[in-house]
Amino acid sequence: MDLATTISRRCLASFLFMITAGFVLNSLAQKPRVPPGGHLAIVADERLAALRGSPDPAARLIRRLSRGRFVSIRGSRTHDGLTFYQVAINRRTSGWLQSEAVISSWRAGDDERLTRLLDGADELRSRGARPDLSRSVPALTDPNESIIDLWRRR
Repeated sequence: MDLATTISRRCLASFLFMITAGFVLNSLAQKPRVPPGGHLAIVADERLAALRGSPDPAARLIRRLSRGRFVSIRGSRTHDGLTFYQVAINRRTSGWLQSEAVISSWRAGDDERLTRLLDGADELRSRGARPDLSRSVPALTDPNESIIDLWRRR
């Protein structure tokens, strides 16, 4: 092979790599989609956010959900004094989630729960622990604004 062919192949390979990297980074940078149907809620407590196959704390774990994840609540059921929501996280994945793991604008008392969670995160930050909950919640500018509006604005 001559020098011109080698250089053109390297340029083509570099160009294709840059295009592929651009597509991958673009897909990772997109905002999360809101799941279809039901009441919209947001995962606020990662410790309780275990998506399960049935409304039972000992049921098969489907996956853990991270804080800030949108879920669509489709129904509820109580088991052993715990309330579980039937949720969808996308078109193909659904399961049962403990009700205390999520916050929403339509449930009474969730504003106060969110405030307590943020206060706890501030206390942990002062001790040097993981402070990422307060970073993931935007600042409240309008007291009449709902929790869902706050999360959409972030």
